Amino acid sequence: MNLNLMPRAIESAYRDLLATEGTYEDFVEEVYKDIDEITTDMLTAVEYYRELDEVRISHNIWMNLKRKWPSVQKDSDTNGNADISITLGQFVWIAEAKIWGGPNKYGNSYLYGGYTQLTERYSKGQVGATAGAMLIFIKPNNAKQTEPKVMEQWQAYLTAQLGDSLLSLTPCPKKSSCVYSLQPHSGTDYGYKVRHIPITFLHIPRDESAQNAKKYKEITEDFDRNIDDLNYE
Repeated sequence: MNLNLMPRAIESAYRDLLATEGTYEDFVEEVYKDIDEITTDMLTAVEYYRELDEVRISHNIWMNLKRKWPSVQKDSDTNGNADISITLGQFVWIAEAKIWGGPNKYGNSYLYGGYTQLTERYSKGQVGATAGAMLIFIKPNNAKQTEPKVMEQWQAYLTAQLGDSLLSLTPCPKKSSCVYSLQPHSGTDYGYKVRHIPITFLHIPRDESAQNAKKYKEITEDFDRNIDDLNYE
């Protein structure tokens, strides 16, 4: 008997149980637990991800999810090309990924475009498919563009855009950097809940050996020289 297959067998049995006996909320929480673990691991290689676009960063998340969720799809044809989606029995979860900041200076309107794709195009808000995620890849261009400030401005922007249709905006109890938004889905009027997940890719080493390296010196000088605020479009 190959004991190396045991973990996979256990995970497969758990997925089967989740699909038949679990709730949709159980399924979604399990997905978020895995994503939180994956993104934590990604921050051990920030320098690598700093140079990647959102498609390639999403690809890495998809590859890691595939180890546990064989049904996970990347750029699936889900009423359009959803970045990541998972189907388990009658349960469906979808994520859209967008960059904030970086060389192209993407801002809140760019994030909102992804949000509307997720909530109005890819998802249809049916029972068993009322949750999704915004993966927000933050690439600060200076020290003012911190994750808390970016998320605070994003929440204010989202609130202004949605108006009365935004039912709630609440912190995630499992991870304080994340926030949940809830609004009625235009297709079904069921509440559609989005977890906004920030992942900050910032690598500005300031130790002596790093500053003696040409690539780090140039990056640090550009970072310190930049005077942009948080009002990117």
